[in-house]
Amino acid sequence: LLYTIKFEVMNKKEKTAIVEKVCDPEEYFEKSGIAGSVREAISLMVENRPKDPISFLSQYFGSLVEEVNVIVQAQRLVCLTHHSRPAFPDNVISAYNLLRDKGLSGKVHNELLKGLCSGLPAVISERLLDKLNCKELDAVPHLLFYNNVLTCLVCHDYKKHSELLYRELGSNCDRGVCEALFHLTTGVCVRLSSI
Repeated sequence: LLYTIKFEVMNKKEKTAIVEKVCDPEEYFEKSGIAGSVREAISLMVENRPKDPISFLSQYFGSLVEEVNVIVQAQRLVCLTHHSRPAFPDNVISAYNLLRDKGLSGKVHNELLKGLCSGLPAVISERLLDKLNCKELDAVPHLLFYNNVLTCLVCHDYKKHSELLYRELGSNCDRGVCEALFHLTTGVCVRLSSI
């Protein structure tokens, strides 16, 4: 238990160093998080039977890295300014165009929303993503993209305001009241996003 707690507090480099020291090669392969990607790449390679398998795998892994980087770039763009500021719609358009130029699909859209929902309580994040996620191969129109991004960011505002309310009220208020308020307001936000 002590090892687990200590492991949670460490940064990514420290975790990687410990995983490398403690794990045998197969364990490392699974714990590093790349096992699924490698299996998928090999499965696709066998399914497609390319003439140059090495080049095929190189392209596949290159596109994975590029896709993640583009999603991170788009997330940074939409978070450059608060959604209430005049520049926000332009930032969302830039993010949308960046993702569209690289092949904006439902899958990419969903990954962006997942990143934007990080930091929200798991129960809220799950409910929100259930409502907002698209089918993986669906095209994502700009208006849907904009509204879904905005919904995620507004939920973060609700979370921040409920935390401020709890701090402001201090010991005069039960934290459960603030959490209930947060769940109520994010529930409204989730319902509005499906209109």
